[in-house]
Amino acid sequence: MTPGARTASTAATAAARSAPATSPVTAPVTAPAPPPGSARDFMLLYSPPPRRGLLRTLLALATELAAGGARRLDQGIARLRLEWWDEEARRLAAGTPTHPWLRDQRRDQAELSAALAPLVQACVQDLASEELTAGATPQLAGQLFVQSALLLAGAPLAPAARQALAALGRCVAGLEELASLAPRPSPLPKTRASAGVPAGAVAPAGAGVPAGAVAPLIWLRSQQLAGPLLEPTLQPTLAPLLVWVAVAAHQEQRRGRRAARKSATIAPSPLDGFVDNIVAWRCARGAVRGAVRIAIDERFG
Repeated sequence: MTPGARTASTAATAAARSAPATSPVTAPVTAPAPPPGSARDFMLLYSPPPRRGLLRTLLALATELAAGGARRLDQGIARLRLEWWDEEARRLAAGTPTHPWLRDQRRDQAELSAALAPLVQACVQDLASEELTAGATPQLAGQLFVQSALLLAGAPLAPAARQALAALGRCVAGLEELASLAPRPSPLPKTRASAGVPAGAVAPAGAGVPAGAVAPLIWLRSQQLAGPLLEPTLQPTLAPLLVWVAVAAHQEQRRGRRAARKSATIAPSPLDGFVDNIVAWRCARGAVRGAVRIAIDERFG
């Protein structure tokens, strides 16, 4: 190696050593996925691959918005959090978001912006009704279903469809709230999914269950007796949301049956994941035909 080449090599090595490492702030940050085996996880699994990343981000954003209620934050602190998110929704609409999950969503920023703003406003309504600080987000839950449906459909939805979706969203929120209150074995296996409530249990106050419902499962059963949960023509497109409902309802009934045995722990079975997959597949197949029917045991509904 010539002296000139050696000098150039030494300079290059020194420059490489002094160069700052890649900043974690500028590295792409992906929104966290739902817990494996959860009803939300199945919803993403049955979503079209091009929409999956967008829906995953939307679910994570809704969870973050509801965090004030989950942590039982003071109403003033919860209001400050929502004010920040309202400003972030405006920044997203202007193409200058600051949140790590949103900065690298340039391709989907317009759709995310259209979905995030209604979620924030729904959470503001929950806060105004003092339900957010009580740990419940019925308006947010309903709006999450509506916005997810808009992302899946890629087209506007009729008011009747929006109302049906919002009611389903509040029902699922009730199922998830009850599951979060349920006793669980410890440590929690990675394949453990949310389940249900004992027979005869009712939804806690403010769980986001549709008006007039004693419990989410009772509401689901009564809705199916009255007619389809969603317009049959919409079911093929919105199959992922129906899978979400079906798996959440099935998991709750399973936990309810186990709780009724009065065993010391409500232990999961190695077959739980297999059965959940069958429930999801049957629901998706029914949605293709516009004939979804979610099985509700009479003991629960």
